[in-house]
Amino acid sequence: MSSRFFKDCKADRSSLFRLSGTLACFERSFSMSDSTASMYDSKAPHLPGPQLHDLEKYKLYRPKSNWEPTPGKCGALESYIDAVESDIEKLLSKQANVPDNLNKEERSALQSLKNRDDIVIKKADKGSTVVVLDKDKYIAEAHRQLSDERFYMKLDSDPTEEFSATITKTLDEMYKKNEIGDNVYETLNPIDCRPGQFYLLPKIHKEGMPGRPIVSAIGHPTEKISEYIDLHLRPHVEKLPSYLKDTTDYINKTPSTDLPDHTLLVTMDVTSLYTNIPHDEGIEACREVWDRRSIQVPSTESLTKLLEHVLKCNNFMFNGEHYLQINGTAMGTKMAPSYANIFMGRLERNLLLKAPFRPLSWLRFIDDIEMKWVECRDRLEEFISFANSFHQSIKFTVEISDSENIFLDTTSTLIGGKIEFNLHTKPTDSHLYLMPTSCHPPHTFKGVPKGLATRIRRICSSSALYQKESDLLKSHLCKRGYKANTVQTAIDEMAEHDRQDLLRYKQKDNISRVPLVTTYHPVLKNLNSILKQNLPILHSNKRMVEVFKEPPLAAYRRPRNLKDMVVRTRLDNPLPNGGFKTCSDRRCLLCKHSSDTVSFNSPVTGRCYRILGSLSCQTDNCIYLISCKVCQKQYIGETGDLRRRINNHRSTIKTKKINEPVGEHFNLEGHKWEDMTVVVIDHNPRWTDAQRKSKEKFWMHRLKSFRPNGINKLNDFTRMNVN
Repeated sequence: MSSRFFKDCKADRSSLFRLSGTLACFERSFSMSDSTASMYDSKAPHLPGPQLHDLEKYKLYRPKSNWEPTPGKCGALESYIDAVESDIEKLLSKQANVPDNLNKEERSALQSLKNRDDIVIKKADKGSTVVVLDKDKYIAEAHRQLSDERFYMKLDSDPTEEFSATITKTLDEMYKKNEIGDNVYETLNPIDCRPGQFYLLPKIHKEGMPGRPIVSAIGHPTEKISEYIDLHLRPHVEKLPSYLKDTTDYINKTPSTDLPDHTLLVTMDVTSLYTNIPHDEGIEACREVWDRRSIQVPSTESLTKLLEHVLKCNNFMFNGEHYLQINGTAMGTKMAPSYANIFMGRLERNLLLKAPFRPLSWLRFIDDIEMKWVECRDRLEEFISFANSFHQSIKFTVEISDSENIFLDTTSTLIGGKIEFNLHTKPTDSHLYLMPTSCHPPHTFKGVPKGLATRIRRICSSSALYQKESDLLKSHLCKRGYKANTVQTAIDEMAEHDRQDLLRYKQKDNISRVPLVTTYHPVLKNLNSILKQNLPILHSNKRMVEVFKEPPLAAYRRPRNLKDMVVRTRLDNPLPNGGFKTCSDRRCLLCKHSSDTVSFNSPVTGRCYRILGSLSCQTDNCIYLISCKVCQKQYIGETGDLRRRINNHRSTIKTKKINEPVGEHFNLEGHKWEDMTVVVIDHNPRWTDAQRKSKEKFWMHRLKSFRPNGINKLNDFTRMNVN
């Protein structure tokens, strides 16, 4: 098990049970491509060409269409979809022949790791190393950091609802001023939110292995407005003189020829940048760039308010306790890198203007800075002293060399006034590349050697350095199970490429083919062949030839990987506000069939399942579980309106509608409607109808709630022959 890597995926049969919902989405997408409609927010302003990046922002908040295809509109289209579904059904009949990609010992080890409550498993802060930590020591390190009252404040209660109301009020004001439209408002408005989750990534490359603090913002009231702020900051980040997009950008921008012999290579690192940005200065830096926009929609004032909410409403939990971050920004919120970049852009501009001496070049990747210094060393020391006294909370650590330095994933060596680049890997990097036994499409493993060889060829200045690093790559990949000749072929092919061509950014092709998006399983590896071989059916209609010149494209989501199974953002102790709770309203008919619980059981699987999040009889857009007190059989259902749906079930029982599964079961001899219990087991306020139905089928499979062991009818479970 130790040879496995977090990214390795196991073959998961549950992905096959979601195919029915996947095909329904595919059919809808395919039919929508045969129609034309405006997809932009009705209140989004018309923007001219130079503001294209602003227009792109609004595309992300396009209306969610409720359009459904009209049956029989195009016979060729429907025949094509039917043929594709039929061929996929044939594939599913072969699923028993697919071997498990985890052996018995590995599955046992995986289950053992999942059951351990005395350890915490995390990915290292940098590199691919997997770190297993003593749980008590992990908690102690977290408490050490959270006890720093400069950055965090412990709370007596959960302010999530209060913060949600504050954000909604600001969005209401923006809507009334026509700064956002219906769909932007609906996307940003926080509904059914929860606190953030604090966790640490161990810095194994540093003494004492401290943790890097991260606050997961998934489901937090500020999650969506943080994304919105990021969209409005990113274009300004990219215009900063020091901005670096990645390693390729660095190699292209840094001076690398005709350097004086006495040039010093300098790297600087900002100490704990994210937590040390004062709110007022960070906000003012963003206000400055927004004030320079040619189109002031949304207004700077409104964007500033949203930014303040992201910074000042950042509450989170750790180990069952509530906290608030009171200074800086948290790593984990979407806008944090852009916000830090804008702040540093303002600070470095002022610093370089006022410094007694200046570097030949100054390039920055968020908090990492690279300089070429051509003055004497004494003046460099004076510059560093000036930089470290320039701001109260922003301090720099510095590395200086007259021959070699490390920046990002490169090593730069100064030889005769020229910079020679080589690949740099940290000593802690364990080179745990994706194994060929992982549950990924076959083309993925062909791409791994090619992608890694491309990276080496792009970075290494000379063929000799490329050969040396590619030999090491071959050794690492062979240890991971790749065939030596496959790796060597990729290395040889890349050696023929012009490095300068690889250092040029290439525009991505605009693919307009309709995608069939599904979770990968080895049974489904030939989906593209199915989509292509049935194309003549579609092209039997002349109009379809014009609309769909190319076949649809199979696009695979990855299955759950090992990281998903053993790594948790929060500690495993149950949250005090988690589970399902009744509303205790005397008029609530649902409460009569429910009770407070943090888990539910399946009599068929014999397993107990925890309820994640805070759910109640007022929760809508959910998956619910009906259980029978008499025979313990269960029924899985989905609904957008829980109370109405359960009332409908009660009605089918009382009116003896035995054509309905629930009505039929609770009219059996010895059964009555009072024998029905109800609990909400899953929920997402942003599920579409198709996503909710797909999740319903997932839970039917997981609890095995279809007949004869349960109440669901087999055609409720899936219209496909999945055994």
